[in-house]
Parts: sequence; C-alpha cells; structure tokens
Amino acid sequence: MKQFGLGILVALVAAGCGGISPSEVVGDWKGTTVNDGKTGEIEQNLSSAVAGAIRLTVKADGTFHGLFLFVPIDGKWKIHGDTIELKPNDKVDVGTTGSTLKVDANGVINLRHLPDGHLAIIDEKSNNSFRFERA
Repeated sequence: MKQFGLGILVALVAAGCGGISPSEVVGDWKGTTVNDGKTGEIEQNLSSAVAGAIRLTVKADGTFHGLFLFVPIDGKWKIHGDTIELKPNDKVDVGTTGSTLKVDANGVINLRHLPDGHLAIIDEKSNNSFRFERA
C-alpha cells in the first residue's frame, strides 16, 4: 500500500513539473505588442509596425529561423521548463535588431510560453509587452 501511495505522489509531482511540450512551440510565429497603458497612440502604432516585421519559425528538428527587423537569424532551440532557449548560429548584433531582441551574455534569446499561448521575450524591463503569436 505504501508503494502504491508513493507511486501516486511521484506521478502527481512529475505532472506538476512538466513545463511545456514541443508541440506548443513548433510552428510559425509573428511579432505583436501589448499596450501597457503607458505608451501613447503614436508610440503604440510604431511598436506594432516594428513587431509586424518580426517573424519566427520553430521547427520540430530543433532548429529555428527568425527574421528580426529584416535581419535573418538561424540557430537551434530547446526547452527548459517554461522557457524556450533560442541559440543563434552566429553572434546577433543587438544594435541591428533594436531593443526588441534581448540576447543574454551567452548569446541566447530566452522566450517564455505564456498561459494565453503567446511567446514573450524574457526581459524584466519590458513587462512582456512584445510577444509572438501564431502566424
């Protein structure tokens, strides 16, 4: 009886720690913005136009192709819990892609899968105002 109870406990803990599945990430995505209520109409329209020029294709083979403000970026991706890690093949010039693309010290772009199905670039300053939605 103890073994049965322990088995159920392990199964429940494992189910709660699952993270996201590749099927929630694989596919075509396009940039979008969320109005944080602090930006004016002109800034919001400009942000939306810039976001519209951003595309991401995540492939089941573990690779991705992105177009960030007309700069092509290719690389590999993997999932860590609720975070999607994009590792570009080449160094990304953040100045070229603008402040929308956040690259960490290891050259990795981290995205979070949100409950509403969007992907958000992880950046504490942005409040997830830039997101990807299914294309």
